[in-house]
Amino acid sequence: PWKLEFAPSGRQLAGLGVGGELVIWSFRKGQRKLGATLFGPITAVELESIASGPVGRYSAVMRWSPSGKHLGIATRTGAHSLWTADGTCLGRWNVSADSLRRIPTLRWSAAGERVYSSSGSAIEIRSGETGVLSSKLGGRIDSGSHVVSFDINPEDNLLATGHTQGELRIWDLSTGEQVDSQRFADPIFPEPEDKICDLAFAPDGSTLALAINKGSVVFVYDLLRKQTTYTSGFLGAHFWEPMPIAWDPSGKTLWYSFECAGAVASQVKLASGITQKCELGDLPRFGGRVGVQLALGKLQLVAP
Repeated sequence: PWKLEFAPSGRQLAGLGVGGELVIWSFRKGQRKLGATLFGPITAVELESIASGPVGRYSAVMRWSPSGKHLGIATRTGAHSLWTADGTCLGRWNVSADSLRRIPTLRWSAAGERVYSSSGSAIEIRSGETGVLSSKLGGRIDSGSHVVSFDINPEDNLLATGHTQGELRIWDLSTGEQVDSQRFADPIFPEPEDKICDLAFAPDGSTLALAINKGSVVFVYDLLRKQTTYTSGFLGAHFWEPMPIAWDPSGKTLWYSFECAGAVASQVKLASGITQKCELGDLPRFGGRVGVQLALGKLQLVAP
């Protein structure tokens, strides 16, 4: 498999193979379950991309529901699906392939009863049991502008959407109304086509990190004060590839990854004074308070 995702319990592991196969392992039962083939075989060019940079690694995403009973999958081609932990398909849906949305995005509600995906200018709200459109807010929030990235805060009451021209919008999920809007630009070399390619709420639910594609800057935005509290240093170039970002469980450290002569993970300590550190590697994956990072072909443990 070229992509792996542990369930929250740590008892199941989902993997996507290079032929598009979904496999789910159950460690407690000692079983290996083949779910289905989700897409065609990956070409040699795509395999090279997977091995060398963020684009290939983010051609698909897998997200377990908070309970670990269901698995959601989104691919860059627009194919979405929901699965049970034993490999049974609950539902499928498709959105048009999107050249602007470089990192496929799928999010679960806090209780796992709903799953969110993007389609054009809309965020679709679907049942976490079947994948059909939910009755909540008519099943969709139309932003009126192309959605490149989005995230849901941990309290499941705010939606953040990233758009072209560096535009960030915040939505109230109880009413579907927009409550905030900001624009971000590379402070050194701003470009009109800069877009927010990835964003992530911190565990506190009121802090948002966002990365600009083709720019070279990561921002941290405080929703309560409505102001930018951190802007990364210049990373050396304008990048055509996405810059995926992730918080550690404590919310004190932000990680982001970009492509520049190899995969580079930059670590920003946001507690007790801001420091910035770069090292070769991929974004760490956190389970509890310890993360695992792939760096220079080796696995290493990462502390928050």
